Amino acid sequence: MKSPRATRSPGIASTGAAALSTNMPCTIPTLTTTHNGITISYHEKENIWCFELRGKERFRNTLLEAKAAIDAPAPKDKVPFKRTPAFYKHFGASIDRVEVTSVAALPGYASCRTEYWIVDANKNRLKVWGTDLFAITPKNEDLVSQIELNRKEIEHLHGVNIELAENLDKFTPPKDTE
Repeated sequence: MKSPRATRSPGIASTGAAALSTNMPCTIPTLTTTHNGITISYHEKENIWCFELRGKERFRNTLLEAKAAIDAPAPKDKVPFKRTPAFYKHFGASIDRVEVTSVAALPGYASCRTEYWIVDANKNRLKVWGTDLFAITPKNEDLVSQIELNRKEIEHLHGVNIELAENLDKFTPPKDTE
């Protein structure tokens, strides 16, 4: 049984295998083998085969899939994702500056939106929808500044409304009713 922290993500295309994200917990391997000079370890608790390939930790469901991934040639035409600064709009309409680090999932069968991995100012890594990311441009800088001013004004007005509501006369039922 896989760990609840494991999440599915696309595997190496030439193997057709599904990989697991790098959020896998570290456990003591039950079994270890070597293929083409690369150590592959089986983690019984997660029921997964782990190995390091081209500087990245990889996960496969079977030993056969792990060996196929190791034997597959390195992608030649793959351009590395360039880390890019962007604005990220949170659910509550607050907008923060983040760094987009990679594509998490492209549109496919289950989704029509692209997902990205980002790192926020506190170095937290999050997977977000591309529809919530915005370019850092002079126009967007001005709009984000205006949004922040509006948010502060709304917070101030909310506080004013609370103070006004505290001064309302309390309800008392009429004395001639039971």
